[in-house]
Amino acid sequence: MAQRAAKPLQLYSHPLSFACQIVRLCLVEKGLTWRQSNVDIGPGLEAFDPWFASLNPAMEVPVLRDGERVVAGTESICRYLDGAFDGPLLDHRGEARLWIDLIERLPVTLLTAARFPRLAWHHLRRQFHRLEDRAAANPGLADRYNTKAVEVDRLARDLSSADRIAAVERQLEVMLDRAEAALAHRPFLTGERFTLADVFWAVLLARLTLLGHGHLWEGGRRPGLAAYWARLRARPSLAEAGVRSRIAPFDIAWIGLRSRWSGFFRLIVALALAAVGVLLWQASA
Repeated sequence: MAQRAAKPLQLYSHPLSFACQIVRLCLVEKGLTWRQSNVDIGPGLEAFDPWFASLNPAMEVPVLRDGERVVAGTESICRYLDGAFDGPLLDHRGEARLWIDLIERLPVTLLTAARFPRLAWHHLRRQFHRLEDRAAANPGLADRYNTKAVEVDRLARDLSSADRIAAVERQLEVMLDRAEAALAHRPFLTGERFTLADVFWAVLLARLTLLGHGHLWEGGRRPGLAAYWARLRARPSLAEAGVRSRIAPFDIAWIGLRSRWSGFFRLIVALALAAVGVLLWQASA
């Protein structure tokens, strides 16, 4: 039987992570309270530290801890929250599950990296070398590190493939066409009620807006989807959960300031990232 959490849940997260924004929006929509531990997935690569690799072999945020129970994976966390606790039933079954699966199969990380290919490629190379170092220094976790290194290398190769990126963009277009058809005569993806499917799609549309892909539904191209995004954007929960459709300079500076580098070098990195943030803010305006 669902019940209210006896004490705040612990969420290992990152403010700008696509997957973490989905889980935070789910938490807000359920009316749950949680404590957030930010894990550096940027310059400091804290997600590759042995303590986090032991917590989640995938070395990805988000991770939810409920007492002794640890749940990893965006959809798994949301399904757990929806079934285990009181609050509005968001419903992850039936048709809602189909809409969630569409997003789970979409390589959003590649879409995001393709928007800033040179920066993303260098970051992936840093990740690969850090994983090699971690594997050598932690033999007991070497299999996990090596598996992750293969995944990072695959993403780097995909990022260098124009054909692969074009295929993902076509996949996205098909998804949006399906959503447009479904939204022709109903306010939400599965009908009259906001479900977990809409949680996932709210964050997807926010990310696409941030990446400059709003033209995919604006200007009368997909009017049902445009109206749907306007309804989602008006929900106070998106702001409360920190769902970003624009990147502010503060967000980028935060990455540098919260990284584990220290002293003057960290300040220089933060200022450089803030300058990048200004350019991104202008580009997403």
